[in-house]
Amino acid sequence: MDGKCRIGFLADISMGERMNQYRLVADMAVRHAREAGVLDRPVEIIMREVEGLPKGSGDAVVRAYEELVGEGAVAVIGPFVTDNCTYLKPTVEKSKVPTIAWCGASSWLGPWTFSLPNGSLLDEGPLLALHAKRKGWRRLAVMRDASEIGETYFLHFAQAAKRYGLEIVSLQDIAPLAKDLRAEVAVARASEPDALIYLGYGMSIQCINDGLDGWEVSKLCSTAFVFAYRAEYLAGFEGWSGLDQMDPANPYRQRFLERCDAELGWRPPFMTAT
Repeated sequence: MDGKCRIGFLADISMGERMNQYRLVADMAVRHAREAGVLDRPVEIIMREVEGLPKGSGDAVVRAYEELVGEGAVAVIGPFVTDNCTYLKPTVEKSKVPTIAWCGASSWLGPWTFSLPNGSLLDEGPLLALHAKRKGWRRLAVMRDASEIGETYFLHFAQAAKRYGLEIVSLQDIAPLAKDLRAEVAVARASEPDALIYLGYGMSIQCINDGLDGWEVSKLCSTAFVFAYRAEYLAGFEGWSGLDQMDPANPYRQRFLERCDAELGWRPPFMTAT
């Protein structure tokens, strides 16, 4: 034994260079914890990157997790995506290795499964409904991903919409990786809504845009909006309103960014649309 404590890091999205950025930030956090006496031994971060759902498979996530556990990880950070987390949960419960994810689904939580999300599938829907009420949008057309993410978003959105006296005049399930949504957008348009609401992971936004065909309507989405930080998605969010995951005024966030500046020479550009 080399005395090191091994912690797994499981990314279920293709990360590219950002995977190395996560490693640098994780190593920085471990270093600070050691200096503060929170950790009494060295920590080695072991990384895995796979393409899970919706673009890839849940099985790839399970295999990566089992590899991390097999290499001696005493805890695992990740995955990110709700659908992968719930797919992985039986494996985590069998291995009994504590795993903390980013996902926003309460179905993930358990004795061995923890989450630290920026918002959740339970509270984002009510926030969107409240925004619609404040904007005076009474008739809402909803397009939701046909997935646990879309279904959970909608459940809590619909409950809040009812409380606020809002009417859902159109509801359609769409594929998370849809290629053509012109027919679905036409159905939403025919319902004559005050606003179009998208509840899902975010990959369908551009496809919805392609089906608008000049339709000028207020558009609202969840934290899928944070994909706007990526150049390939930025144009697709033009004209949409949505929820961000970070408050620029958060003092803890600001101190974290200052540490990154001082120790790493850069600030993480991801996780916020602003």
